[in-house]
Amino acid sequence: MDGERAAWEARMESLLRELATVKAELDRGESDDVPHYSQIECSAHQWGRWLSQAIQRERMLQVAYSAGSKTPCPDCGGFCRVEYQNRTITSVDGPTEIRESVASCPSCRRSFFPSARSSGAR
Repeated sequence: MDGERAAWEARMESLLRELATVKAELDRGESDDVPHYSQIECSAHQWGRWLSQAIQRERMLQVAYSAGSKTPCPDCGGFCRVEYQNRTITSVDGPTEIRESVASCPSCRRSFFPSARSSGAR
């Protein structure tokens, strides 16, 4: 597993370097003037927030779909159909639309989030 993780991290580092190069070239093409460092930093932070939101969306998608199509009710144990819905949350990097799993138990007349049970308080 460590070798696989190292390979993923190396790929991510390579992609981030490429993204940084492309972003710097795009910024350079916007003006012939020499930018103030604060402009460079502001642009980098904007892209950092965008990347953070993209990672949050992708990870929440993985968490939502890990619930499967049916899940047991936490009260009665009967199997309930899992549905998916989009929701906008406010993260530290701004509004981010995520996908989450929701299940409803007709017997107990309650709704619950299957991912909350399976992922614990991580």
